[in-house]
Amino acid sequence: NHLIVGTCNLQKAYIFTKSDTIDEEWKTDAIVPTVVLHETSTLKFGFSVGMNSEFAIVGGDTDKKVWVYKKNGNTWPLFQTITADQLDSSDLRKNQVACRFGNWIGITTKLLFIGGNGGTCGTGVYLYKKDDNGIWQSTYSLTQKIADRRVPESMSISENYVFVGQPSQ
Repeated sequence: NHLIVGTCNLQKAYIFTKSDTIDEEWKTDAIVPTVVLHETSTLKFGFSVGMNSEFAIVGGDTDKKVWVYKKNGNTWPLFQTITADQLDSSDLRKNQVACRFGNWIGITTKLLFIGGNGGTCGTGVYLYKKDDNGIWQSTYSLTQKIADRRVPESMSISENYVFVGQPSQ
């Protein structure tokens, strides 16, 4: 019954709730404003969004961050910020991949997928699992570098599968 729409040009994300009336109208439930930015930031807050019944996730494409909002009654306060700097140090491409960390997001009840596209410098899909306190913890990363390809260009998720799209050469 919720829908999230990101507007990176306006630096906002809008959360809509479907009414229980006969016309099932969608009404604005919340406006998730941009987090504090530096004046010179090129952040594209709202470039990617994802949502389940408990969390709204907003990516920024160029700021190496993903913001997690948790539903609390009728509000969606900021709950957690996930940064590319928090990636496991064993990920050798983390500094390169992080250049566009958060430009694809997918969420299920217990899993959060964050895509990063560094162009020719490397790419990745990062898996986070929700712990008992509701905190998203990094559990796995899939990174790869293939010539001049940009991977992933898209992601789709079901409860048991993640599909990653790759453009042709």
